[in-house]
Amino acid sequence: MEDDPEELYGRSPWAILEEDFKRSFVDYAQQEKAQDELQKLKMTGGNIDEYISDFQMLGHQAHMDLNDPAAMRLFARGLPNALTDACVDLDGPESFEQWRNAAQRQHRAWLKKQAIHCDYNKPPAPKPQVPNQGHWQGLWNNRGGRGAQAPRPQLQRRDPNTMDTSAGKATTEE
Repeated sequence: MEDDPEELYGRSPWAILEEDFKRSFVDYAQQEKAQDELQKLKMTGGNIDEYISDFQMLGHQAHMDLNDPAAMRLFARGLPNALTDACVDLDGPESFEQWRNAAQRQHRAWLKKQAIHCDYNKPPAPKPQVPNQGHWQGLWNNRGGRGAQAPRPQLQRRDPNTMDTSAGKATTEE
């Protein structure tokens, strides 16, 4: 009986070829880039699920053990301080999964509190004024009819003696 090469090596020739191909075209800086991005990653816009997903993806790319204390500390530092404090005080997470679940649970609780205490009859807070942006400043202040009128840009006066060359090619009759 002839031995099957797949049985001998445990992998098909196609799988070996695919693995070699991927190894040839791997981004060797991907791990370092992912580690740099992890250092900068913060939860923004109140979206805990996006933060967790990004952290897990970058952690995988950085070949990081998410249950390593340094990785969990990095995860906690990317959360808003109040959320981190609530997770530690109320849940005392010891693994990445516990951190993830605690952050989601505490964020949901915060959202519920915000919905309960929200005063829908209260007018919205005024938007902050944009700092001086040169000639664009008036544009921001004019939204909704508030503020002074923005100065309108003035075109330069046209010299009546200037020849108009925009007509294209002129034809003459002989």
